[in-house]
Order: sequence, then C-alpha cells, then structure tokens
Amino acid sequence: MKRIFSPFLGVLMLVFTSCNNDKGDDIEYIANIPAIVGYNYSLNQPVLITPGEIFLAPDLDYDFYYLLLYEGDAVMAYISLNHTRQPSKDYRTVSVLDYTYFDKASPFVEGESDATNFVPVEDMRLYAMIMHDRIQVLFAGFSHTSYYRDFDYEMTYDPDETGKTLTLSVRATGKGREYQTKESFWWVGVFDMYEYLMTLEKDSENKVKLNFRYNTGEDVDGNELWEDCADNPLTITLQEDI
Repeated sequence: MKRIFSPFLGVLMLVFTSCNNDKGDDIEYIANIPAIVGYNYSLNQPVLITPGEIFLAPDLDYDFYYLLLYEGDAVMAYISLNHTRQPSKDYRTVSVLDYTYFDKASPFVEGESDATNFVPVEDMRLYAMIMHDRIQVLFAGFSHTSYYRDFDYEMTYDPDETGKTLTLSVRATGKGREYQTKESFWWVGVFDMYEYLMTLEKDSENKVKLNFRYNTGEDVDGNELWEDCADNPLTITLQEDI
C-alpha cells in the first residue's frame, strides 16, 4: 500500500474498468473515488465511506493503536473489487491499492482569515458530497495554472447574509515550494460542512441550498474578483435525527 501525493489528477471523474485475472476472477477497478475513512466496530474492520456505498477495507493503512489514517480522514482512493471472492454478503470488500490523503477545511466567518498571497482559481466544480451520520464532507475540484503544485483552500461565509440560498466563498493559497515553470492541472479541496450546515435554517423538506463562488484574482486596484461555480446551487437534504 502506498500513500500517493500527486497533484496531477487530470479531469476529475470516476473510472470504472473490469477485467479477469489469470484465475478467472471477476475483478473491478475504480479510480478517483472520494471517500471518508471509518471503522466498523462490530466487524473490527476499517471501512471506506463513499457517496454511494460503504466498503469494508481490510488492507487500509489503519491501525487501532498506531493510526496512519484516522476516522474521518478524507482520501481519493483507487480500489479493486474481486466479485468472485467476496467474504461478506452485507458489505463489499475492497483492496485499497493507492490513495491520496487530503486535509479538510471547515467554513468560517468572512474576515477572519490570516492567509495572504491567494492563488487564482480558474474553475471550480463540485465533485461529491459524502453524508453519513455526522460526516458531511464536500469534495470539490479546482483548476489552476500555477508555479505551485499543492494548495490549501479556505471557505468563508457572511453570517449576516439572509435568503433561501446562501453563498460560500472559496480562496486558494499555494502550499510548499514554487517551481520554475507553471503547470495546468486540477486539484482537490475537501470541506467538512457539518458544523456550518447545523447553523442553517432548513426548509419544510429538510433541505438547504448553497451557492459557491471562487476567487479568480484581483483587479488593478487590488479588489478581489469572483466567479460563480457552474454547479450552483448545491441542494443538501439533511438527516432528521442529526
């Protein structure tokens, strides 16, 4: 098992490919699947919580006492499923071949940021929303042309904003060293939305709607420039018992 830290994810998409190995097993490979690490205590096994399914993941880098990955950690995983040799009827079991770990950021009040030297975002796309009990995590893709190869993202909001659809603002900062040449690629930002969502007033169907905008740079006077996310609005149905 390797922990991969490659910024070159390409266009964010799920890739489904099935093939048979030499033993005739039916094996499916899934690339770039967003997931949250969890643990099934009744089965004593780590799990991957994805947007559509919870997988048992016995080969995950997870140890109860010496944790390489913790419950709640966000990853982009490359997994394999052996449909011929599934040990459980209740859960599908995977081998996690590779994954990329991502830090999570939580929305906070506009004006409380200490970050400087924001890096322009060229495009933002909402990739996946994972909701399971108090896990409410948003994966988003960001396009950059930059000397940096890694980024931190911050998401802010105006606590005085009113209306049925609220706006969240996203900025990027370069992380690590700057390289000699610019590269164009997509990177991933992961946002823990639970605490923020719990402050919002839900409609009669227990839904909230959010718009996102991203910082594309500054004008000649130093004013920030913004672009609305093409995937607006994001409608989230909250669980009744949370």
